[in-house]
Amino acid sequence: MTVTRQSLRFKCRVDGCPWPKDEEMHRPWCGHQGQMTHLHHPKKGMGGHNRSSRIVAIACWPCHSKIDNDMGTLFVKDIPYRGLTVWGADLRGRILFERILVPCDGADDPGSHSLAPVQPSASSQAGGEAPIAPQLSSPSSPALMGDAIVGGVRVGLISESSTAAPALFSRESWLSEGERLLSMGLQLKGMTDSWRFEIGDWVASGEQHLGEEAYGHFARFEDAFGASYLRGLGWVAASVTRETRQICPSWSHARAVAALPQAKQEAILATVQEKGLSSRETALLVRPAPPERERHTCDCGNEHWLEVKGEWK
Repeated sequence: MTVTRQSLRFKCRVDGCPWPKDEEMHRPWCGHQGQMTHLHHPKKGMGGHNRSSRIVAIACWPCHSKIDNDMGTLFVKDIPYRGLTVWGADLRGRILFERILVPCDGADDPGSHSLAPVQPSASSQAGGEAPIAPQLSSPSSPALMGDAIVGGVRVGLISESSTAAPALFSRESWLSEGERLLSMGLQLKGMTDSWRFEIGDWVASGEQHLGEEAYGHFARFEDAFGASYLRGLGWVAASVTRETRQICPSWSHARAVAALPQAKQEAILATVQEKGLSSRETALLVRPAPPERERHTCDCGNEHWLEVKGEWK
């Protein structure tokens, strides 16, 4: 049986809060001190016009900002033998908090759950350094799937296969899982390349139209991805036209030819498509590897660096 602490004096005045009289539930689940905030899932959006959004978590403002403003993620998952669980992670996959909202009660329908308060898991009370969230490449990691209705809210779910106990090895199942992971990886790669071009266009457009003012708006992106990486995205986008990108197998191929004139870019990319060259091979085609050199003593008494000939090896 779950015991919920109620306060006779406490009352949350935020519209839609599932725990308006539960003072304990309104302590930041991340374990940090500071201003308490409510997290919505799905996000309310600018102006709060998303009517399907509901409050599902409580966190301090910095953790809230990492999830909502810095490309973090808020998950809601009905985990077998555990219950309806919510957890938040930052951009790099570091778990900020985790809490069981509804313990497992044998119900088969996730939609039958409501957002009733229960005791938090140990990781949500620990505070300090949080553990790293599992990555998509791990066999036991959460894999993003489609939306589903949980507690009347449409939420992003986690693949059941990522949380189920490992079964006995089967060659057919192993091959099928490999195909699924390959398809997922190709989709993620395509999304990553598209994102690189889009944010590169955004950076290049800001530099072109706003000049020095644009660099002030780049600060949050530089903190998240690094200044040199962000400028590199902008340089590639400015150097490779949208027409030329149509024949680029990937963003890495575009980066390899970005320093060349457009006509030379298209000529090399045509060769890349014809021969099926990788981005590394394309880079070597653009900038051949320097010849190997060795130090030799000359008859003049001085030492010189000479190219290593094939017959010397």
